[in-house]
Amino acid sequence: MPLGGQAYHAKYASNEVYCLVPPFAELDPGRENSTIAPAAGDVVYFRFPPGHVKHPELAETADRVGMVDLALFYAPNNLLLDPATGFVPGNVFARITENFEAMAAACDSIWREGFLNERLVYSRLE
Repeated sequence: MPLGGQAYHAKYASNEVYCLVPPFAELDPGRENSTIAPAAGDVVYFRFPPGHVKHPELAETADRVGMVDLALFYAPNNLLLDPATGFVPGNVFARITENFEAMAAACDSIWREGFLNERLVYSRLE
């Protein structure tokens, strides 16, 4: 920690803002507290194998070691469904419980106004 990068708004999962980072652990945790329907406030971890993530600016790393998607969901009614591959379960590892309304408003702004030059960074609260 901290982990973060360029913020993106999801195309298919509805109310999701995420960043992509290189894998940060030797072993993939597998499915743990997994879901395909995250609730508002859920923070979700996805591990994608090499070659799965198709972002041109991340291609070298994504093709070599894969990517981790760290996503936060800011409103209800989400469904993790990729039209090309089907359901995409993710591991819920945290939940936003404080200042949720401000975070949700910032995420909605990314949806309406764009994510250019926006960063999403996760850090440990000390």
